Amino acid sequence: MDQTGKPTFSTKWEKRFNLLQELNADVLEYYDIQRSNGFKELSFKSRTLIIFQLSCTFLQLFLLLL
Repeated sequence: MDQTGKPTFSTKWEKRFNLLQELNADVLEYYDIQRSNGFKELSFKSRTLIIFQLSCTFLQLFLLLL
């Protein structure tokens, strides 16, 4: 944490959080994010980063329920 009490993240995670924030990921559902114009305008690398991140999150939640 920094002096203001906010958590600090690596640049890798900051980039991921910024991408998700730009796509309104906190409001949209998984498939709506993929169909959005903002998602389609991203580079291939950025799209795969988001797809694998969200897919892993859902897989982890599923495995926790077992």
